[in-house]
Amino acid sequence: MTINLSDMADNLRLGRIVYDSVRLSPKEEFELGQLVSAQPLNLVARTRLLGHLNKFANSCEGINLEIAASRFEHIRWFVQHIPDSRFCGEVHCYLNSNDPNYESMKEVWLGQIRNSRSLMSSVNAFMYCANGREPNLPIMFELCLSQYAPNPWTEALRHNLSGSRFVFADLIREQLHEQDLCSKEILQITSLANDLRLNKKAAEASSSATKAEFYQSIDRLKEYPVDLESRALVLGYTFSSYLSSSFLGFNPELLITRFEHMCWLICHAAGSELASHAFAMDPLEDQAELNEALTTLWSREIVQNQRDEGVIRNAAIFCAKLGVSPAAEKIIAQLNNTKVGKKHLQRANARF
Repeated sequence: MTINLSDMADNLRLGRIVYDSVRLSPKEEFELGQLVSAQPLNLVARTRLLGHLNKFANSCEGINLEIAASRFEHIRWFVQHIPDSRFCGEVHCYLNSNDPNYESMKEVWLGQIRNSRSLMSSVNAFMYCANGREPNLPIMFELCLSQYAPNPWTEALRHNLSGSRFVFADLIREQLHEQDLCSKEILQITSLANDLRLNKKAAEASSSATKAEFYQSIDRLKEYPVDLESRALVLGYTFSSYLSSSFLGFNPELLITRFEHMCWLICHAAGSELASHAFAMDPLEDQAELNEALTTLWSREIVQNQRDEGVIRNAAIFCAKLGVSPAAEKIIAQLNNTKVGKKHLQRANARF
């Protein structure tokens, strides 16, 4: 069985490893370099070494040519071996346009996309060039991405290129469409979603679920929407992974997936324990448009379930985490209309 190194890199969450890396002593750097030479596919060791070099480079005044050359060699290895990984599309694998190896790395990337039909390789190549502020980015976009049908990545990058926001209007309209759900069905799903093992499943998925497990869960949910273990895994996996240190700043595929699953949980089990859990229901960072849509769903639930303390509690928690915003004001006004709502809002504000 062939090992997919890019999937392995994503499963190891190399981005977290590189950020957690520390400056090494000369002895530690030498020993880690020896380990990488002996075990070229040791992704963790190579990532730790790159993290050290990145921190060293950031602490230097001007460009240290020796460090720049070492960084180039390791980043080139990553690009040649895991070009479609999340890791290769993020800032730790970028070279600034004033780096002496910037053009050489660009050629490595262009070579990769000439020999590959991988969307993510092309996305990562384009983001490398965009970060370098290439003067001919529209041409580079066509070169890298014109062959692919419209998808969340191409559309988000196209909007960024034009200087406009990535608009979620169609997605929001679809999720806000009122569903015809009977109260018995909601009670059954809520009862299932009160299983605290689902909260644990979501928490564990955020740090240990694999890419394969994530996509398998997505597929299962298409056939069995009430498979709450799969839904908890998806929510946990996307908890922070929709955020990115890439040029774009977020992963549009994972962001859209997370938003859709949060909407489903509000509509089907708003009063459940799972809907109160951070890994399932924390507001989306820097996504005011999507958070406003989520508050609209919570607002509906408050109106329809004024006597359901679980719903009121969870709406208050979401509101408190959302912080000061026009979207939060909508829920605050509703909650303050009742004694129960005020109680849960005060508790949530005190906790968060």
